[in-house]
Amino acid sequence: MEPVTFELVKFALDMQSAQQKMAAKNIANADFQTQMKLDFKQPLARLDAMNNEQRLDYLKVFNSNAGNIESLEYDTGNAVDLATENSDSTKAMLEFQALVEALNRRLSIKSLVLGAQK
Repeated sequence: MEPVTFELVKFALDMQSAQQKMAAKNIANADFQTQMKLDFKQPLARLDAMNNEQRLDYLKVFNSNAGNIESLEYDTGNAVDLATENSDSTKAMLEFQALVEALNRRLSIKSLVLGAQK
C-alpha cells in the first residue's frame, strides 16, 4: 500500500471515530447544550488541491493531531435530537468498521501474495 493511501485510510478512520465521539458527546450533554457537529470540508478541500507528496505530508501532520479536533467543531444552534445523534453514531461506527474490514482484506491479500513468493 502506498504511503499516501495508508495515511488517507488513517484520516478516514480518524474522521469516523471523531464523528462517533461527537455524537456520543451530544447525547451525553443533550440537556445542557445545543448540537455540535464536525466540519471536515476545509481539510478535504486542502487535500484535493495538493499533489501526492504534499498530501502525504499534510496527512501525517493531521493524523498525528487527530485527537485535537476542536478547530473542526461548530455549534449548529439546534437542540440535540437523540434519535439523530444515535443514528449518526451508528452510521459512523458502521463506516469505521467497513474501513477496517477493507484495510484488513487488503493487508491479508498482500500477506498471501508475499507468503506465496517465499
